[in-house]
Amino acid sequence: MINFVLNLVSYYSSYTQAAALMQSLSSGNTPFWLQLLMVCLTTLLEWLGIIGSYNFQLGTDSTAATANLNYALAHHTAYGVPYPYLGSSLYNSFANLGGIGLALALLLAMAIVAHSYNEQRMVRANFLPVLFNGNTGLMVGLPVLLNPLYILPAVFLPMVNILIAAFAIFIHLIPTPVYWVPDGTPGPLVAYVGSNGNFVTLLFTLALLAFDVWVYIPFVRLSLAVEGRIREIDAKEDHKDV
Repeated sequence: MINFVLNLVSYYSSYTQAAALMQSLSSGNTPFWLQLLMVCLTTLLEWLGIIGSYNFQLGTDSTAATANLNYALAHHTAYGVPYPYLGSSLYNSFANLGGIGLALALLLAMAIVAHSYNEQRMVRANFLPVLFNGNTGLMVGLPVLLNPLYILPAVFLPMVNILIAAFAIFIHLIPTPVYWVPDGTPGPLVAYVGSNGNFVTLLFTLALLAFDVWVYIPFVRLSLAVEGRIREIDAKEDHKDV
């Protein structure tokens, strides 16, 4: 029955229409609360294994983003751009560090907390891909997909990052990232490149990353404890079978 419904939805191109609607709401000058809602929906869909509405790009194809870029080029500064709180810019600059769900923060938290050989091996194998925003191996191998222990930080922590970044822009601590960023740019450098090399923005992003790692640490400890308990139960069951 589920397969029939999914095929029916696909037949009438509902997936394409829904994706186009989400993409339009995620970019451009939409209300800030709606942008936060789309961020939450994007990360939730990614946690379910479905591609969300935000992609790794600064949304430079929207009219609002173009207006921001033209303002920065004309005034030689990104402070005071007409659309300072674009969802695509804020999300890809401050809430997508290492990929969906702030994967780099999760991986660093795992490196701090984990002690077993296999866990540290997983960290080493995924460090470079995650640094360059390729988080598929971590999402599947840890796993994060469909793991209820990671749903809270993976879904809501990016939204917290955006709120903090928006406040920093509001008080003129950092400028809005408006410049085009090449695909594959390491997550912590996206805002730095997008702000034309603003050093305060780089420090702000690193501080935000440190905060994300701190938030992820208790969730990683809980996950490792659950996995350890499962292994103990499996070992007891195997012993009984023998």
